[in-house]
Amino acid sequence: MNSQNEYSNIVDLKAEQNILEESNQQTETLRIPSSNDLHYERPNLAEIPLLVNELLSDDPQMRACITERLVSIAFQDEDCENSSNDLCLSPLIAMLKSTDEVKSQMGFDGLSIIVRKSDKFRQTLIRNGFLEIARLELTDECRPEHVHSNILGIIIDLITNGCNVFEMSGLLPIMCKLGSDKDEKKKKISMKAKIIETLLTCQGVISPCSIDEMQELKKQNDQKTKKIEELKRSKEEIIKFNEQKTKENEELKKQIEQLKTGKEELKMNKEQEKQILITEIMKSQIPIQALDKIREDLMIPIIGTEEEKNKII
Repeated sequence: MNSQNEYSNIVDLKAEQNILEESNQQTETLRIPSSNDLHYERPNLAEIPLLVNELLSDDPQMRACITERLVSIAFQDEDCENSSNDLCLSPLIAMLKSTDEVKSQMGFDGLSIIVRKSDKFRQTLIRNGFLEIARLELTDECRPEHVHSNILGIIIDLITNGCNVFEMSGLLPIMCKLGSDKDEKKKKISMKAKIIETLLTCQGVISPCSIDEMQELKKQNDQKTKKIEELKRSKEEIIKFNEQKTKENEELKKQIEQLKTGKEELKMNKEQEKQILITEIMKSQIPIQALDKIREDLMIPIIGTEEEKNKII
């Protein structure tokens, strides 16, 4: 059984590693803008709506070029105080949610590059409600599996590149649910959800439901502690009562011993008195010889007249 568990853990770890490597490889389908591109080609905000329209093209090569251009604009304007970052992120998020798997993949690739390379865009993505979008998409069972998979990939990028994980506590119950799905067709989604769940919990993130459960457990623990204290007091009272009873029994036993001793002494005194009485009686009795002499004298015939005999009798 242990060997089977170890084999299962090794398989899971390899699967997680493959997913992360695959996520990294997918981003290589887009060219990351070089420093020379950023220096010589300034962003044109008016160009963004046109680029968004061109994303609807059925030409994969065209979509790849447009996505690359959006990523380029985003990096060029990263330090500027304007909303071009929002304009660049919105079409990429829309592509990420597309039911067209290729479009969704292109959106993922573009967002992944931006998230991995720019802290400012990571914060902007979260500030613009990406986590709420992710929550809604991931809880919608009618959405395509590739959308769920790509969204989970962006969340992994956000976590592994230093975003505040505690802002993602609301996603933890969803990750638990997705991670427990045994459907083989959703194995990739399940594995990514498990990775996110592990990354969050390892850093101390607790889901809202977990907080409620902890409060309930604390309440139950307090009740159990109170009950234990009551039982402890009852036990102490019982021990005290038993000690009192033991003391009383010892006292009663002592009194019984005293009564028994007194009875023995009384019996001895009576025996002594009896012996004394017998001795006194023996002392007060007439000797047998004297009684014999009296008997002999009484047997001598009486001499005299009848009147004198009667007087003697």
